[in-house]
Parts: sequence; structure tokens; C-alpha cells
Amino acid sequence: MRVGHRHTYLTDRLPLLLDRLSPRETEVWRLVATGASNREIARELYLTEGTVKTHVHALLTKLDTPSRAVLVTLAYESGFVSPGSST
Repeated sequence: MRVGHRHTYLTDRLPLLLDRLSPRETEVWRLVATGASNREIARELYLTEGTVKTHVHALLTKLDTPSRAVLVTLAYESGFVSPGSST
């Protein structure tokens, strides 16, 4: 499957994928999409950086994305977050 097709597949099925995420993973994804670092996310959510890394890894796995950058792209293109939105 080509990357573009996989991305379209994920975007079309976002509601189903969101059902697979825990509430905390959803919060972490929203912050990742704003460009927050692991340290900033940890501070915002009162977590350790190690816990944030675990959540980011779970997001990459559950959303079948190869990188943090693709998580951000998917968040915006799917409408999960919108330009100018804040945490």
C-alpha cells in the first residue's frame, strides 16, 4: 500500500481509530499536533517524559503511522485538530 493511500485510508476511518485510543492517548495526540515536545506534553499533563514516549509509541502503532510528523499531518488533514487551535 502506498503511503498516500494508507493516509487516505486512515483519514476516512478516523472515528473508528479514535475509538481505539485511550482518553490519555487522545490528549497526547492533540498536543503532539500542536508541536509540543515530549517535555512540554509531560509538563502539561503531569506525566513523566517516559510515559509520554510510551503514549506516542502507542499512537504510532495504533494509527499505523511511521513518524511523529505523520501523526501531525493526520491530525490536521482529518480534522482532529484545526489550524490555530490551542491545547
